[in-house]
Amino acid sequence: MSKLSTEVKIWLMLIILALIWGSSFILIKKGLIALNPLQIASLRVVSAGLVLLPWSVPNILKIPKERFRFIFLVGVIGNLIPAFLFAYSQQFIKSSLAGMLNGLTPLFTMLIGAMLFSDTISKGKFWGMLIGLIGSSALLFVGSEGQLGQFNTYALLVILATMCYGTGINIIKAKLQGVKSTFTSSTALLFTVPFGLSYLLFDGFFIDVFTDKDVLISSFYILLLGIFGTGFAVMLFYKLVEISNPLMASSVTYLIPIIAVMWGVFDGEKLFLMHFISLAIIIFGVYLINRSKG
Repeated sequence: MSKLSTEVKIWLMLIILALIWGSSFILIKKGLIALNPLQIASLRVVSAGLVLLPWSVPNILKIPKERFRFIFLVGVIGNLIPAFLFAYSQQFIKSSLAGMLNGLTPLFTMLIGAMLFSDTISKGKFWGMLIGLIGSSALLFVGSEGQLGQFNTYALLVILATMCYGTGINIIKAKLQGVKSTFTSSTALLFTVPFGLSYLLFDGFFIDVFTDKDVLISSFYILLLGIFGTGFAVMLFYKLVEISNPLMASSVTYLIPIIAVMWGVFDGEKLFLMHFISLAIIIFGVYLINRSKG
């Protein structure tokens, strides 16, 4: 009964996270109307870090000092860098395409675990990884009219962001065992606040947000993204990693593309058959990775 209860918790967390994170890409798109990528990334991590202060400040001294460098890495690699990469890339690609490519996170979680953390790759995982890469490669070549055409270099930035996510997940599991997920997530984001706040102050953002209506509206979307999509959702995700495993947790990316595509279509984005075929190939590759033993 206890095991069943844990499984139910895991699936509920996955669904909630998919709904929140699947909406992230359309929020970034709305933020880009009046904000630049650095402003979006900065406001995103600052709002997330500040909303989690009630968890980070009281507990920061409870974290062993030797773990701080790993928490800092999780904050920068797993949060700050991807926030910028997604915002920058979405200036040139559809929000739905960004959501589709985000499905590569489990693949890179496995690959980076093998490369940097001595995890083993079974035959099944290898084939899953290869199939996932084929699907993502196809997405990179889908043209504006659905044909396989020119290589989309900006989509590579999303792939790099998923590599960052995969690295952060593995650091949590390999180096932060025993540290509560609430401590890890809130402190990791707290470490990113000085970077984001410094840029916003230097950039004059806090003047524009009170004098420009478009900046104010775009900032509202990014505050939603930061508070819920990066703040509370990241805490929930790290809890999921804590009670399951990195690959199971990253399987939320099965559902994220569906939500992202729904938002994209609702917002008038045009998708083609090749997009969905490529996405299906990626999801099948991720399925093979997750079902493979070893």
